[in-house]
Order: sequence, then C-alpha cells, then structure tokens
Amino acid sequence: MRLRFAAALIASVAAVGCASLAGVPAGTLTPAGAAQGTTLVSTSTGLSQANYRVVRTGVTGESRGFVLLIFFNVVPTSVTNALDRLYEAAGLEPGGSWALANVVLEQQSRSFLLFALPRVRVRADVVEFVPADQKPRPAPAQGTHPHE
Repeated sequence: MRLRFAAALIASVAAVGCASLAGVPAGTLTPAGAAQGTTLVSTSTGLSQANYRVVRTGVTGESRGFVLLIFFNVVPTSVTNALDRLYEAAGLEPGGSWALANVVLEQQSRSFLLFALPRVRVRADVVEFVPADQKPRPAPAQGTHPHE
C-alpha cells in the first residue's frame, strides 16, 4: 500500500511539480521511524506591571536547510539553531534577567523541481526584568530595529 502511494506521489510531483504536495498530510512524507510532532515548552509571566523594559525589538534568528528530491533532507532546518542565532544576535548571556516576548516562528520552503530550500525563522522582542523598587529605564524610540 505504501509503495503504491509513494509511486503515485512521485508520479504526481513529476507531472505537476511540488505544488501537488499542498494537499498531502505532512505525516505521510516523513520517512518511517523518523520523529514526528513538535515539542513546545512555555513559561509565562505578566508584563502588565512596570517591572520590565524593552531592550531590543525585532531580533531574528534563522536556520536554512536543503532537501533533495523532496524526500532526502540533506541539511535539516533546526528551531534550536534559529533560537541560538537569535540569542547571539540579541547579545544575551546566561544568568541575566531577560526574556523573549512576542515570539513568532515562521517556517517557509521554496520548492523547485529537484530540490527545496526550507527555512525556519524566529523573531522576538527582548525584555529585561527590573526589581520592583527600581524604576525601569525608558524603552528605545518607537520603530527602533536592532540592525539599524
């Protein structure tokens, strides 16, 4: 059964291109034995009080990959690598009282006839918590971007 499905999938991709994969569930494209699913760990805190300041806005981290013939993930993308690059771009070091706010995870892929170029991008604002007895310093001017 799987062999027939794979043959039909390859034939449709060859005839129509990668756009024919739009209606195929992602789980059917994952090789047998490969890990599926997403692990999401979240911690929340209230930013409604004056106990924080915005350090940087719009900091990004990115991971790019390469997929050959739709099935061979030669260079996989990694959310972990994207987050590491985000932390590096923000200049964050362990032990600080920083947190990421307004986190956005974007997953994109540009597909061509024989290969695809997937990309994972994480974008966030960096906030710093300040003690309750200390007034937060003013936030940067509106529209300030870290790369400017």
